[in-house]
Amino acid sequence: LFLSPGGEPIQQSESLEELSNGVYELDEILSSDSFFAVQRSFKSAGMSGHGMLENGFSSAVENASADESVRAAISQYKLGKERLIAMSLQAHMVFSRTEPISLSHHFRFHLPVWLGNFSMAWRDKSEIKLNGAPKRIKSGIYISYCLHSPSPPGMLHITEFRLREDSGLLKCYHSRHLCFHDGMLIVRGRMPSTGTDRERSEFELVYRKVSPPDKKISSALQR
Repeated sequence: LFLSPGGEPIQQSESLEELSNGVYELDEILSSDSFFAVQRSFKSAGMSGHGMLENGFSSAVENASADESVRAAISQYKLGKERLIAMSLQAHMVFSRTEPISLSHHFRFHLPVWLGNFSMAWRDKSEIKLNGAPKRIKSGIYISYCLHSPSPPGMLHITEFRLREDSGLLKCYHSRHLCFHDGMLIVRGRMPSTGTDRERSEFELVYRKVSPPDKKISSALQR
């Protein structure tokens, strides 16, 4: 027996992939670091983020920053702009029903209810197969997602590999683990070392499932 985030029982006929489908947003209380702090650590090491979440969220931030209503809402509160933005990023994730299994992402900026409950349209769809096949992000940079089978009971465990082309070969320069479990997506990895600092601290970003999949997006993906 599985329980939804709201505590309602869910029939076991639903697969773990179907249970994991939905809208996620960052939980900064449960996370060890802020989304932007992790981004800055990679940028300072000359390793700008090229993951699916980073690219999608970065685009969502750019779209929101250009919107006057978003800027006006944020300016009314003394809470740090960066923190408000991190709280307002949402990712829509849906696993495919066919083999090889793939994961589709959509992203948007959604202001909380206490900031006006304003939502921008879902944008920047991206899809990646979970069979380890490299996906080109930009020239010389690739990403690969591998779904672990079997995964621990009640979990979907994925390893993300970031690859750089070097002398005709793809070499991994960073990896992180994604775990879908109990209405959450937990992303774990290590910060890159900088300068003479050889210690690499671990980070954990926790995303909570806040709503089921958008019906329009789900219908379009099933066509």
